[in-house]
Amino acid sequence: MKKHLLLLPFLVMPLLGEEVFSYIGVNTSYKDIQPVSEYQPDKTSHVIFGLTLGMQALKWRTDVNLEHGNNYTTFNLNADYIILDSMFGTPKIRPYVGLNVGYLSLQDDKLTDTDGIFFGANAGFILYANDVVDIDIGYRYDKVSGFDGLDTIQGVTLAVHYFY
Repeated sequence: MKKHLLLLPFLVMPLLGEEVFSYIGVNTSYKDIQPVSEYQPDKTSHVIFGLTLGMQALKWRTDVNLEHGNNYTTFNLNADYIILDSMFGTPKIRPYVGLNVGYLSLQDDKLTDTDGIFFGANAGFILYANDVVDIDIGYRYDKVSGFDGLDTIQGVTLAVHYFY
């Protein structure tokens, strides 16, 4: 059942009646992890690397991401809506806002739990290098749930996607 839910964003996009383009990508992120103060008073920062598989239409894009860093792993689903497309006068720069949900595993001796789910919002810009490559610069804020000792995760991401 869980496998079918993971495929839902990819199944819904073609139903929107728009032409759909598939892509694969790599990303790197700088994330601040904010624990609940009684466990650890200071936030920690991590550099994360990841892989992305997604689909994009004119106004929407969905993707799945697998990210990993030193003692940090996430798997998440994103759905982004491209906004203010005509404001910039060029399809080379496209701002977006989106929602995400995912699973987190964090190995830290100070935390009692090491696994949980998160949900949040993201925003950023898609910059098209050419017809088959784009660069995504974004910010993401996530609230962690079911993870005793961890509150939020936020960070900036730089991604490169190849359309196939």
